[in-house]
Amino acid sequence: MLARYFLKYAKYSSLALVALAGSATAEGYPERVVRMVVPFAAGGGTDVLGRAFAKELTEAFGQNVIVENIGGAAGFIGTQDVVRSDADGYTLLFAPTAPYTMAEHATPPATYDPAEDLIPVARIAAQPILFSVRSDSGFDTLADFLAVAKDDPGYLSFSSSGAGGEMHLTGEKLKQASGVDLLHVGYRGGGPAILALVSGEVDMMPVVTGSIMAYIQDGSVKALATTAPERLEKLPDVPTMTELGYPEVDHIPSWGYSSRLARPTRWSQFFKRSVKRPPHRSHSWNTWTLCRSVLPICPEQTSWRC
Repeated sequence: MLARYFLKYAKYSSLALVALAGSATAEGYPERVVRMVVPFAAGGGTDVLGRAFAKELTEAFGQNVIVENIGGAAGFIGTQDVVRSDADGYTLLFAPTAPYTMAEHATPPATYDPAEDLIPVARIAAQPILFSVRSDSGFDTLADFLAVAKDDPGYLSFSSSGAGGEMHLTGEKLKQASGVDLLHVGYRGGGPAILALVSGEVDMMPVVTGSIMAYIQDGSVKALATTAPERLEKLPDVPTMTELGYPEVDHIPSWGYSSRLARPTRWSQFFKRSVKRPPHRSHSWNTWTLCRSVLPICPEQTSWRC
């Protein structure tokens, strides 16, 4: 699915590059407000990163880029809203990979075909996952957590931004690799899922670093492991899943823009200009990783990992 998605983009971009080179400014685009759909509730990692880039794009475009949160169904509902919009470049989707890669596997299946209905514009950032628990949970290591899960199957739970999303799939991957049974509890976005962890509604959450770091720093949450290939500079005591014997649990979500835009190359100069520096400098940006390549997205690439 994703390979076909990128191949379609390559076809569009190769044809349009010749015809539209340097034409974005001449066409006067954009001439009105641009709408950016974040298909998750406010407060999660996708929302935080999307709003940071919306601010940068507002400066680059000279027009306001307004973020609209349309949460539910692990991003599929908001993605469907974008698919129904006009193909004029004034509606953007900012999302991780799941609404594209998992569309045909959702229950029920999504009503759109990402390879036919959306065109990738730019790949923006990637970020590892932290398996996080409350600091008062009594779990000091991932082994402690898994031991209880093995002794009492289905007793421990984990939250995510919705069934079929990045966090849910990472939790399922942990279950498969370790042979434990955990109860999945899905929410309408990363923000509500984190609040469920902090409040004690669930026992654990696989969550991207930028979303949970503030809770780790204030002592309410601690990380047991990371999917990063090496230990994080800010969390040197947190082991990698590879160190713990689960190298297959290595998912690192990445985020990008897509649109119903019929001719995506007009966006290239705007996006290249907007990601030259980390957005929203007051945010703890070093918990994120900027992708080095923005456009074009290579047709042979089958993952949005940076």
